[in-house]
Amino acid sequence: MLLGAGQGLLLAAGLIGHRGRNQGANFLLAAVLLIAAYQLFVFALMMSGNLIPHLLALTETAFPISFLIGPLYYLYVRSLLEGRLRFRLHDLLHAGPCLYMIHRMLPFYLQPTSVKAGYIRSVYMADTLGELSPQILFNVWFNLILMAVYFFLAFGSISRREQEVRRSSSNTGAVEYLADLRRLTIGYGVYVLGFGVTATSLSLLKSYGIVVDAIWNLAKSGFIYVIGYQALTRKFPLVQTGTGHESGQAGADDMLPSLFQAESEKYRRSGLSDEQARHYFSQLCELMETRKVYTDSELGLSNLAEQLSITPNQLSQIINQQAGKSFYEFVNGYRVDHAKQLLKEHPDKTVLDIALTAGFSNKATFNRVFKQNTRATPTDFRLRNI
Repeated sequence: MLLGAGQGLLLAAGLIGHRGRNQGANFLLAAVLLIAAYQLFVFALMMSGNLIPHLLALTETAFPISFLIGPLYYLYVRSLLEGRLRFRLHDLLHAGPCLYMIHRMLPFYLQPTSVKAGYIRSVYMADTLGELSPQILFNVWFNLILMAVYFFLAFGSISRREQEVRRSSSNTGAVEYLADLRRLTIGYGVYVLGFGVTATSLSLLKSYGIVVDAIWNLAKSGFIYVIGYQALTRKFPLVQTGTGHESGQAGADDMLPSLFQAESEKYRRSGLSDEQARHYFSQLCELMETRKVYTDSELGLSNLAEQLSITPNQLSQIINQQAGKSFYEFVNGYRVDHAKQLLKEHPDKTVLDIALTAGFSNKATFNRVFKQNTRATPTDFRLRNI
């Protein structure tokens, strides 16, 4: 556990020292990592039996601050997706549960060291099974439900942004990053609730032991560390969105304001007749085939619409109605076709070189999209067509 705490400290230090446009969000995630590392450290200290007088003041101090994990993670996701760290006055309310638990546990913190030493011996060092008191069960479920709610809120924000990117950008790296973060987030939320059910069941069976807490702390920290490692090693390609389509900037930050409306309402005022839609779709296909604009890994809906002298909303309508695909699917279809041709004609090129040439931002995303479209990996496709 001490090793795990050390790893958390290193990851947090890496995020704090990591320069980039997501630095504000990284500070929030580093705070989550530091809390997880502190919890492991205090738990390991209590279980070790080394009742150092000056460190006895740390007894159970990790529990109240664990109520900050959910809010901080939610604020991290919000800052990451918005592209900047932004605090509102009402965000201070997120600290309410933590302060409430500190208030409830204050009488224990003010106890003399002898009382705390006795508590550690009876709880952390006793090799016995039993049941949790109603007060402890309340504290546990209060913590778990609150944490799960925040992680599910973060999951919803990530899912919505992932759908936006799929509709308005061809940035495969952004989609891959969001998909991985979404899976980690929902996995953690489900695990939190699962642990609550398991802990309650073991308590009712009078089979709850300190080893359950040890597993909980290690697994919880593992989830958080994986998220931290991803933030440290993988560049998140999105910045703040919203009106990127109006500025004409290319990239994954081009978003549609009417994204989640019904299709009929979404295109009701586009002003395009069926004949015009077919005309622009023909121009679009010609642009894709002759100028190969899809090879730009940062190709966005806005700058492509600008090349056709239409609005992003109109271009989205044309692709959806004429091709039956989203912008993301439409562009990646051309990329895969181009990659297939390159795999046949250039056996000397590596798969990574072909992926980058075709417009994909990395090999992992290329392999996944290629297999979705052809039911074969790039390597298998090349072997079959040599």
